[in-house]
Parts: sequence; C-alpha cells; structure tokens
Amino acid sequence: METLIGKKVLHGSPCYENEETIAKVCIDPKWPDLITIEFESDFFTRISPAELEELKQDGEIHYRNRHHNGLEVMILE
Repeated sequence: METLIGKKVLHGSPCYENEETIAKVCIDPKWPDLITIEFESDFFTRISPAELEELKQDGEIHYRNRHHNGLEVMILE
C-alpha cells in the first residue's frame, strides 16, 4: 500500500477527474473491509482490496463510491 503514497492520480467522476496526490493508504477501523485512500487535498475515497490490486496492476479502476453510490474512476499518472 505504501508504494502508492506520493503518486499522482486522476480521480473523480468519469470525464470530470481532478488531479490528486495520494497522501495516505490505510484501513479505517470503522470500514475494515475497505482500503481508505486519502489525498493531499484532504479528500478521500474507499475501495476494496481487489480494486486496490487492480489499480496497482492496471493503473486504472472504475468503481462505485461507497458514500453516494456514484461511479468514479482513478487513474495513475
């Protein structure tokens, strides 16, 4: 998980992504089945361990946001 810290990504709704820098990757005790990715902007998102692996392997994921159930994308730059 630490290998992603400092990496720049495009993140947000498809076609409306913002550039972000990953500040922290952790497991929040309130959400033990998900990985929390925090950005330098103080925004955060939660993804599954499988989605994290897909991001690391493919450099891109499309997933449902766990807070508002909207589709999001994260692309490593």
